[in-house]
Amino acid sequence: PEMYFGSARLEYLATKPKATTSTQHFEWLAGQEMNQFQLEGDWQILPEKAIMTSNKGRVRLRYKARSVNIVAASPAGSSLKIFINNVEQKPVEVNNSLLYNLYSEPDVTEHELIIDITGEGFEAFTFTFG
Repeated sequence: PEMYFGSARLEYLATKPKATTSTQHFEWLAGQEMNQFQLEGDWQILPEKAIMTSNKGRVRLRYKARSVNIVAASPAGSSLKIFINNVEQKPVEVNNSLLYNLYSEPDVTEHELIIDITGEGFEAFTFTFG
């Protein structure tokens, strides 16, 4: 399964963006549904990706899987602090457009993922799961 950040296939974002390609400010809603994600900060939602236009932002996702990955890019470079169920994991450095593993474990279980992003221009395309 996959979850897309772009407006062409944006069905799992908890807060629906306005119908514009201009930068929008997002804040987290109270609570978090399973298999949905939320954005925080300033983001531009394009048909195939979401671009963080502020220097800092966050993404929150609740999911059930063994592993979670993100297809992302950051031409200027971005640092991701990864938290699974409020426990900090190994950070991820994003530069080239690649599939980045954010977390893996042997069993299929429910998790809350928080990605704390630093670096304007971070581009998110999709979450994938294993």
